[in-house]
Amino acid sequence: MSRAERALVLLLRAAGLLTLTALFPAVMPRAWMDAIHRWLGLGALHQAPIVGYLTRSLSAMYALHGALVLFVSTDVRRWMPVIRCLAVLGVLFGAGMIVLDWAVGLPAWWIAGEGPVVIALGVAILWLASQVTARKEKPVMEIEVRKPTPEEEAQMTSWPTWEKEPSEFPWHYDQKETCLILEGEVTIEAPDQTVSFGPGDLVVFPQGLDCTWKIAKEVRKHYQFG
Repeated sequence: MSRAERALVLLLRAAGLLTLTALFPAVMPRAWMDAIHRWLGLGALHQAPIVGYLTRSLSAMYALHGALVLFVSTDVRRWMPVIRCLAVLGVLFGAGMIVLDWAVGLPAWWIAGEGPVVIALGVAILWLASQVTARKEKPVMEIEVRKPTPEEEAQMTSWPTWEKEPSEFPWHYDQKETCLILEGEVTIEAPDQTVSFGPGDLVVFPQGLDCTWKIAKEVRKHYQFG
């Protein structure tokens, strides 16, 4: 997982968990809601049924959104189109909330703390999403070095033999190679690892590998491609 992908996952989970806390206002006693409303300096909460319905249903919708954000964070590459859609909608929603908050006369701290934050979150998600899709991770080309089983060693004795004097050269593997080192000392430098091996080692080079051979002592090996 790349740094951008990890950051995107963490941001989505933080936003999802924070939004999921809206579930509590959806079920809290009306007296608590009124007390919080007064504490925020917004006055008494109106007692009309529609007010109770709107506050609770809106809180539940926020919580539902948080659950969705948490879900898509479990596999950001798979759900990238959904993540981008949510981010764009978040930016538009934030802009709309700035206008709405101002129109209904909410205090400046509320206006500044809601719409702009939602916009910033959407922009951050879009940027991280672009970094994730731009940097497609290459598969790791891992060289396997181990001791062969007696059965494997017996089978390899019938394979062709290759020899090479001490030298250094680049190599690309168009196909997988399996070999048994009979003599010599070799170090292989690849993008993802550096390995050394010698007599008695079974070595498997994956298809597509680009590496550099560094032969310290003349090498002789049995080998097979494919």
